[in-house]
Amino acid sequence: MINYSTQYNEQLISNLGYENILSNINFNEIKKEDVVYASTFIYAISALDKHLKNVTDPQGISTEDVLLGDYYSFEYYALLSDNLSILYNLTEVMEKNYILLAKNSNDVDNIIELALSLPRFLFSTYNLNMTAKIEYFFLGRFFYNYKLQIEKLISTNDFRNLLNLVENNYVDEI
Repeated sequence: MINYSTQYNEQLISNLGYENILSNINFNEIKKEDVVYASTFIYAISALDKHLKNVTDPQGISTEDVLLGDYYSFEYYALLSDNLSILYNLTEVMEKNYILLAKNSNDVDNIIELALSLPRFLFSTYNLNMTAKIEYFFLGRFFYNYKLQIEKLISTNDFRNLLNLVENNYVDEI
């Protein structure tokens, strides 16, 4: 029998800085189902990554990557089937992200929204305070991980403005 199970990209989670946050959440003090929410979040990141990495490819998104992105989406749908309010909120976040990726033109605000949407969802789900320092941490990590894709999604001038914003405010650790 063929095993179709796919793991998420641990390096991606680390590069985007989520490893720091997820490892600092003490799951012993949080309800057991919150461990499921963390897994759900990782699958949402992986789904967005598959679509974002290929959105700027001149040949378009490959069938394999669309299916893999959808696989990750189905994983978080299944994990959240017992908590429809969180599933609804995550689905709204991901819908907005996909709409931004499908736009023909984006600006700095769109990229910032794309970069911070999932961290904001995570912090909101756990009722954690997301400070400006934390936002700049995630924005910087997102920018440096997807720099080539961002450069193709926005104008040269907007790219320079975003680069300046990131470089002037980036914090390496939170």
